[in-house]
Amino acid sequence: MWIKDFIMNEEKASVAVLVNGEGKVLIILRSDRVASFRGFWCFPGGAVEAGEALDSAAARECKEETNLTVKAKDLIFIGEKFARKVNVTYFVTDKYSGSIKLNPESTDYKWIEPEDLDDVMMIPLPQDIILSIINYCRN
Repeated sequence: MWIKDFIMNEEKASVAVLVNGEGKVLIILRSDRVASFRGFWCFPGGAVEAGEALDSAAARECKEETNLTVKAKDLIFIGEKFARKVNVTYFVTDKYSGSIKLNPESTDYKWIEPEDLDDVMMIPLPQDIILSIINYCRN
C-alpha cells in the first residue's frame, strides 16, 4: 500500500537542454518570484501536467520560460533523477526556433560551455547528466 501511494504522489518535471551552434547550452537565472532555488541558474523546465508526455512538457516549459519553440519529437532523452520527491527527466536538442524573451520566473539568461556547468550556481545536477550534455555537445 505504501509503495502504491508513493508512486501515485510522485511529482514529475521535465527539462529541455538547448544547445546552440557553438556547442553552448542555455541556462536561465531563477527570479525571486519562484518558490525554490531563487538566484540559481537552471535549464528551462518545470512540472509535467496530468496526462502530458514528458517530452511535450519539456517543450511547453521551454516555450513558456524562454519563448523558444522546441518540438517534442526533436528532444533526445539523456537521463532522469529523483530528488526531493520529484522525478526530473532531462532532454537535449539543438533544434529550436524563435528569440529569447524570459517570463517573470527568470531574470537573465546566458549560453555557456557545458564543461562550465559546475562553475555556476546551478540547481543541483547529477554528474551523469552533465557528462551526457557534454557528450552531446562534443559529438
